[in-house]
Amino acid sequence: MRNNQFPSVTTNKKEIKILLLTVLFFALLMSRFAWLTDFPAGFHIDEAGAGYDALSLARYGVDRYLKSWPLYLTNYGSGQSSLYAFLCAGLFKLFGYSKFLLRLPAALGSILVWAAGVRLSDRLFGKDSFYTVFTAFLIVICPYFVMSSRFAYDCNLMLGLSVVFLDQLTDAIRGQKRALFQYFAAGVTGGILLYTYALSYIILPLFLVLALIYLLRIRAFSLKGWICMAVPLFLLALPLMMIQIINLTDLPEMHLGIFTLTKLDRYRGSEIEFPTISKILRMKDALLVGDDLRFDSLPGFPNLLKPSLILLPLGFFRGLLRLLENLKSGKKSPAKQPLRPLITLWFLAVTGFECCINSLTYTLNPAFFAAVFLITEAVEGLPLIAVPVMKKFFPKVFGEKKQRFKVIQRTKMIIFGCFACLYLAYGIRFQTYYFGTYREAGILEDYFASDTAAAFRFIQRSGAPAETIYCSDPPIVYLLTMEVSPYEIEDPSDFAYHTTASFRNITFASVGGVDTNAAYILKPGLFPELCTDLLASGFIRQSFPECDLYYFPSLSGGN
Repeated sequence: MRNNQFPSVTTNKKEIKILLLTVLFFALLMSRFAWLTDFPAGFHIDEAGAGYDALSLARYGVDRYLKSWPLYLTNYGSGQSSLYAFLCAGLFKLFGYSKFLLRLPAALGSILVWAAGVRLSDRLFGKDSFYTVFTAFLIVICPYFVMSSRFAYDCNLMLGLSVVFLDQLTDAIRGQKRALFQYFAAGVTGGILLYTYALSYIILPLFLVLALIYLLRIRAFSLKGWICMAVPLFLLALPLMMIQIINLTDLPEMHLGIFTLTKLDRYRGSEIEFPTISKILRMKDALLVGDDLRFDSLPGFPNLLKPSLILLPLGFFRGLLRLLENLKSGKKSPAKQPLRPLITLWFLAVTGFECCINSLTYTLNPAFFAAVFLITEAVEGLPLIAVPVMKKFFPKVFGEKKQRFKVIQRTKMIIFGCFACLYLAYGIRFQTYYFGTYREAGILEDYFASDTAAAFRFIQRSGAPAETIYCSDPPIVYLLTMEVSPYEIEDPSDFAYHTTASFRNITFASVGGVDTNAAYILKPGLFPELCTDLLASGFIRQSFPECDLYYFPSLSGGN
C-alpha cells in the first residue's frame, strides 16, 4: 500500500503527524468552546425547547407536557429527538441549569466527529498517511463543522454518532480478533444513532441494505457479525418503531416502564415525497453552499469552503469508480480497498434520501464527514492525473526508477501542500469573520430568541412589579432561563413559537400599546416606533446584552 500513501513515513514523520494532529485538536477545542455561552447570541427555539424539556426531566422526571421520559419529545407539536435532551438532563441533574451545559453536548459531539473521524481515516487511508491529517484539518476549519457545534440543535448529534458507527462497522469488517464485539458495538451505536434525529429512521436502514449488497458481492459479509450487530440495533429501535405505529394508526400513547411512547399532535411523515429535479438541486446547494438559515451557513462562506465546490464532486466520482470496480470484480478477485466504498455508500444513502425532502443544511448533517472524506479522496487522487501529464511532457524526469519515485512523491507533496494552504487561507478568512465581526455584531438570527432573563430579574428585584409585562419573544426562553416548573403550565400547546401566549402577568410574542402600568421587554431594533413612543411617554430604557427593557419610573419607586 506504500505507493498509495503520502508521504512514506519514518519515525520522524510519524512524530510530525502526531504533532500536527495535536495542534489541530487544540484548534478544535478553541473554535468549539470559545464564547460558547454567548455566541451564537440568544437561543434557537428548538435549542430552548430541548433545554426546557431537559430541565423538567432533570427535576421532575417529566417533560413540559408532563410526560415521563418520552423517547420522542413533543416539542412544539411535531416532535423532536430525545437524545440531546436526555444528555442535558443528566448534566442539569448533576450541576444545575446553565447555558454552557445546554450547549456542551453539541461541542462534545463535534469533538467526537473529529476523534472518530481521525480513527476511521487512519484505517481507510493507512496509518502511514498524512491524508488523515488533511481530513482532520477540514473538520477543524470548515464552516459547517464550526457553526453546528455551537448551539444545542438535537439533530446535529447524528453527525458524531454516524462517524462512530462507521468506525465500528469498518473495524468489524476488517476482521480483527474482536470482530464480533465490534459488530455488537456498531449495533449499539447504530441504535443510539436513531435517537439523534428522525431522518436516521430511513437513512440508517437504507445504508445497511446498500452495505449488505456490497459486502455480499465482495465476499466480506459475516453472518455471525451481522447477527451480533442486528440484535442490539433491533432492541434499541423497537420503541421507536412502536412510536411510528402509534402515530400512523389510532393507537393511544403508551408507556414502556418509565418511558413514554409519544403520540404527536402533528406527524411529519407526509413530508417525504418522490425526488424531483428541484429537490436534487436544493440538496446540492444546501450541502455545498448553504441555505437561507444563517445559523448554520453564512452567505459568502460555503459550508465546506470554496475549493470543495470542485473537489467534492471529483472525490465523489472517484469514490463511485472504486465502488463500481469492486462490485464488478465480485468473486473473481479480492476487492481493492474494500472499506472505502462504505463511506461513499453512506454519502449516497444520506443525499439520496435528502432528494426526497426539501433539504436544508442541518438536515444534511450526517453527510458532512463523508463529504470531507471524499474531498480528501480527491486530493489523494489528483497525482494520478498530474503524473501521467508530467510524464508525457517531461519524459527525461521519469527515466530512472529511483528518480521516478522521487518525482511522484514530490508531486504528491506539492498538491497536498497547495490545497492545505488554500483551505487554510479560506478557513482563516471565515473564522476571522465569524468569531470577529459577526460575533461582535451580536446578531439574533431567524428562529433565535433573546435571553431575557436579566430583564425579568431586574423587574423582580424592583419591588414594584408591573401589572403587565409585554415580551416580544416567545415564552420558551423565559420558561427555561427562569426555571419555571412544568406543573405551572396549564396547556403547553398554547406556548407554540409563532403564537401569542400569556403566563402569569406576562404576554409573550406581543407588545400592545403604550401603557404606563406595563413594562416592555423588546428585541433591539424591533418595533422602533413603539420604542420612540415609550421614551416620549416618560419610560426609562434599560439595555441588556440581548434585549431592552422599557419601564415607567414608578416601577423602581421613581428612581
